[in-house]
Amino acid sequence: MGNIIVGLMSQQNDFQNLKNTLEQSGFGDSDYIIYKSNEGRDNFWASFAADNDTQKSKGEEILKQYNAIKSYFFQNINIEEAKSFDVLKKEIEIIAKSEIRSSPEIRHHHSSDGLNSEVKF
Repeated sequence: MGNIIVGLMSQQNDFQNLKNTLEQSGFGDSDYIIYKSNEGRDNFWASFAADNDTQKSKGEEILKQYNAIKSYFFQNINIEEAKSFDVLKKEIEIIAKSEIRSSPEIRHHHSSDGLNSEVKF
C-alpha cells in the first residue's frame, strides 16, 4: 500500500502551475490527481503519491508554496484508490469531525436582585 498527501488549494487558476511544479519536482503524471470543481468554487483539491520520505517532504513543501488551506497525509491509500474523490472525502470528513472541539459550557446567571413583577409603579 502507498501513502498520499491531499491538499485543499485556494484558487483554481493555480492548478496548471501546481501541475508544472509537481512534474518539475519529480512527480510523474500518474503520481498526482487534481480535482477541479465545476460548481463555481475557487478552491480545488490535489492529491499526490508520497511513497517515501523524499516525496512526502517535497509534497509538503509544494503545499506550503501554494498556500494550501488544509492538508492531510493518508497512509495505506494508494493513488489508484484516490482516483475516486469520494473515498478521500469520507476519510477527510472523519478527520474533520474529530477536529471539531466541543463548545465550552455556557452558564446563564439569573440575577435575584433588581426589579421584578412584585414592584408596583
